[in-house]
Amino acid sequence: MGYHLTIMRTSGAQHVPILRHEIMAALPALNGRLTPWPTAGSELQLVDPQAGEASALLVFDEAAGELWSSGPDDSFLARMLALAGQLGARVRGDEGETYRTAQETYRHPDDGPAAPAASARRRWSIWHWRGLFFGVWALGMAIMMVWKRLGGA
Repeated sequence: MGYHLTIMRTSGAQHVPILRHEIMAALPALNGRLTPWPTAGSELQLVDPQAGEASALLVFDEAAGELWSSGPDDSFLARMLALAGQLGARVRGDEGETYRTAQETYRHPDDGPAAPAASARRRWSIWHWRGLFFGVWALGMAIMMVWKRLGGA
């Protein structure tokens, strides 16, 4: 499973669905950089017409009011950013980052503050407990040495 990028629209942390007619109205402004791919049924998929069948797919999830793509390259991501701009939307990755360009991301205010990575918290916790254990052990050893010098057992 590839890394998913989603074109989504929010306003004040509230999801604002993207509608099919908005997508179709925005496509002409992209000068043919994304076009609908013929599919069976009513599903809407967009492709890079120059890449043809080798193109990444941009799939419209009508129920969610979002478009998504799995593992697009930088060129296709640029097309997604252009479409998002036309829709008053943004491109967000699986880890909650919003894309300004294919190389630049930021944390969008509608997504709330970024949480520290769970692995970093866990790693810190392990070292914290190891240090505490070593400190208690060293203190115990020091007390035993003093006790013996003072003539204890």
